[in-house]
Amino acid sequence: MRLWPLIKQVRVTLPPSNLVPEGVIFVDIPGTGDANKKRDEMWKECTSIWIIAEVERVFGAKAHEIMVQEAIKACQVGKCSDITFVITKMDMINEDEYRRDHPGASSNVSKRDAILGMKQELKTKKTRTLREKMKKQELVFLVSAKEYWSPTVLSKEDTEILRLRAHIKKLYLDMRRSQLQDYMKEILVVFSLVDVYHSTQLSPNPSVRKDELDEFMSEKIQALKKNSEATFAHMDLPLIQGVKSARTKHKRNIEKLFMQGKTSTGFHRTLKAACVRKGVYVSRVFNRIDINSCLAEPIYAEIRVMFANIFRKQALTRTSLQRFTDEFSKEVKDKFNDFGRITNLNGSKLKFLEQETDVIMRALEREIVLKKKAIYESLELTIQTILSPCYEGRTGSPDNFVFEAEQMTTKLSKDFPSMLGVVFCQNDQLMGALPDFQEECQEIQTLLRRLRLLD
Repeated sequence: MRLWPLIKQVRVTLPPSNLVPEGVIFVDIPGTGDANKKRDEMWKECTSIWIIAEVERVFGAKAHEIMVQEAIKACQVGKCSDITFVITKMDMINEDEYRRDHPGASSNVSKRDAILGMKQELKTKKTRTLREKMKKQELVFLVSAKEYWSPTVLSKEDTEILRLRAHIKKLYLDMRRSQLQDYMKEILVVFSLVDVYHSTQLSPNPSVRKDELDEFMSEKIQALKKNSEATFAHMDLPLIQGVKSARTKHKRNIEKLFMQGKTSTGFHRTLKAACVRKGVYVSRVFNRIDINSCLAEPIYAEIRVMFANIFRKQALTRTSLQRFTDEFSKEVKDKFNDFGRITNLNGSKLKFLEQETDVIMRALEREIVLKKKAIYESLELTIQTILSPCYEGRTGSPDNFVFEAEQMTTKLSKDFPSMLGVVFCQNDQLMGALPDFQEECQEIQTLLRRLRLLD
């Protein structure tokens, strides 16, 4: 019985257990044969994507390769930064089949040796595949739940269940530690703001000092804008090549899509349904039909690597946007420290400037994550819009890269002057007295230092 159209989701809550940390949520996402809209919405919110396959179905399975491509796309446009391949039922490997597939193997190879040999072979192959596509090392687990609970030939360590649990805990702790650090930094900004209010005194000419920082911030924001535009300019050539490729391949790609109708009846109804649904339809017979993706794929194939380099968070390159935002943050903090030393700025105000800078830059990072999703999807949405004039929604274009740089600098131009306005305000502008949070501030700082030591 097919219940998917009737039941949107089933939520199962487990009692407290040492097996899975409290707060971890597993989402069983629809496969490539299901409606991709819901899947895309769900896994772009995931922090880690697992591709799970039985060992008997992992060899030459086209669906798994499609899932890897979809997972990589989700990493590029969503919050996910981790792809894990989990191969299950390793206990199903037969030593006779192993000897047949591996002529060089010993004639008296045991089942355990066959399993461990196949594990090494699969791990090397899948790790290489993910590394080539993601340009970094990813995790591959080959597990056997049956052998873990009822061991006959494998030890618990060989089943890799314990290693998989440790991986889950690490992902969870890293995420929670990062969130907790962000919360503590924001709390410390509030404490520093209170200290600023307490320490504010009338100064003979505060506007001159504030004007100096205003001018500096304006120059640095404009410099960041130029660097961002130069970074996004690296997309021009891949986009041009992608458009050329799409023009030469679009007829062949569409014909390949339509070829399914020559061998199966009823394809015209599937095609009609795809047109009604703006180019996307999931058929029980023909699987997923996506005309928009078919036409956009040559462009994505050209821009995918450069797009990942621009928005990467680790192993930064000269084309990475993160490198310029990090440099901007460092230069701003250095300027605040120099300014504080020269003008003998109150320590509370200097601390507030540094902590608020961290908060502003973290908010900018979250904004970039949201914007990159819209940018990446804009090509496919543009094709969809052109092919469906009645569609009411956002259209996209390569100009979104320039627009992103403009929005980024506009946000900084609003946030930093507001921060400086607080630091250099007169105490006759303050409304009422604020309490003293010295003890609470010290406690938060101690906790934050401990969290940093765990990194």
